[in-house]
Amino acid sequence: MAYFKNKPGYQPPACETPATQPPKYRSASQLSYDNQVDQLSKLVQLLGTDSNYAPNEPGLQAPTLASLVEKMKSANTAFIEANTNWSNMRIQRDNIMYNPETGLVQTAKEVKKYILSVFGVQSLQYQQVSAIKFTSYTGN
Repeated sequence: MAYFKNKPGYQPPACETPATQPPKYRSASQLSYDNQVDQLSKLVQLLGTDSNYAPNEPGLQAPTLASLVEKMKSANTAFIEANTNWSNMRIQRDNIMYNPETGLVQTAKEVKKYILSVFGVQSLQYQQVSAIKFTSYTGN
């Protein structure tokens, strides 16, 4: 190919670029817990309407499967509520600790400044509190 580049009139091959971007697809796997419980619920409803579905195993009978679906729904609801409470508690904690005006970190820094101004740099009181490090949270 290097040979052809040196010849007069040589044109490199044009790059093929798509005129439009390919469409972006969303995942259709439906693997969230809500979707899995919903799909199982629909399957159990379908099995309940089919008169030919009569397994001998108690764990596969329609009423047993229906109770399993209800247990799964209640467990999922309990998890969602617990996760919401946990998230709210973290927000409260972050507000208490890291609020720029009233947070624990800001209060500790102001206390250090106060002890410095009252007792001085060489005092034992300031040396005690100056060793304690407080840093602000910069996550999320």
